[in-house]
Amino acid sequence: MLRSLVGSEMCIRDRGVGYGASYGRMREQLNFLAEELTISKFQNFVPAIQHEVRTFMKENWKEETGTINILEDMSAMIINTACQCLFGDDLRRKLNAREFSDLLAEMESALVPPAVFLPSLMKLPTPTAKKCRDARNRLQSVLGTIVEERQKEGSSDSNTSDLLNGLMNAVYRDGTPMSLHEVCGMIVAAMFAGQHTSTITTTWTLLHLMQPENAKYLKRVRDEVAEFGVQMNYDNVMNDMPFTESCSRESIRRDPPLIMLMRKVMENVKVGDIIIPKDDIIACSPLLSHHDAVSYTHLRAHETPEHLVCRLLLEKKKKKIIFIRKTILK
Repeated sequence: MLRSLVGSEMCIRDRGVGYGASYGRMREQLNFLAEELTISKFQNFVPAIQHEVRTFMKENWKEETGTINILEDMSAMIINTACQCLFGDDLRRKLNAREFSDLLAEMESALVPPAVFLPSLMKLPTPTAKKCRDARNRLQSVLGTIVEERQKEGSSDSNTSDLLNGLMNAVYRDGTPMSLHEVCGMIVAAMFAGQHTSTITTTWTLLHLMQPENAKYLKRVRDEVAEFGVQMNYDNVMNDMPFTESCSRESIRRDPPLIMLMRKVMENVKVGDIIIPKDDIIACSPLLSHHDAVSYTHLRAHETPEHLVCRLLLEKKKKKIIFIRKTILK
């Protein structure tokens, strides 16, 4: 069922990659990614992220006043940080972040709702499907050139996870190496998966904090960040900035980047008069659950982190969830 629901994203991942591959092959590809996306690797990302953010602001936000498109800027900046951290300095230098962002946006805009239930629509010669395929082919061409140059140079970046090098050297269980087409497809899949949610969360968080009524929260965030030196580390980001994290969580509550999440039920759960059996699959909608009038008093307000903590505890106590069972989706 899950594979049929995401089949509409074939134009993004392309045939033979991710959900466009057989289940066994897809699992191997995900394992290749997981081998590089570890906590020990993440701990090295903070300096690179700081450098990319500061460089982006210096190059693009030079004036004291002016007008910016914060969604477009956050998208480009996050692509820069992801490229640097995951794929190495050479791909970061050679990839045009704004072009990459625009191409991802073109592919995303082609994912029309009917295609979720009828993935074959993306194979028809429609303007929407053509737009998605053209953007995907352009990305394939750009990334293919960079990957081929890396193969010729035989270089890797020891200061990052260098996921690209890991994918280039990946070998399936049957002894077949990952092809150039598959390597590029996995790069697109990895970037699309993380860039989309990170961009939306970052944009909404900044927009809320910049509202006049939230000026005191912005001051607290800036004061909290200012407590650290010029160079932060992994522990600072993960453990020492609770207020900043709470502001981001409240932005996710109010404006969730994903409208549906597929989850496996690990044990029998009773919700009202319904018992959801173990191993069932449910589709949860944060857009609905996060705006439940019973749990949240001011649904559209960006409330204080203190209120958020209280609401989260209340929600856990009620064990309330809005969902769709797989039997309905079949």
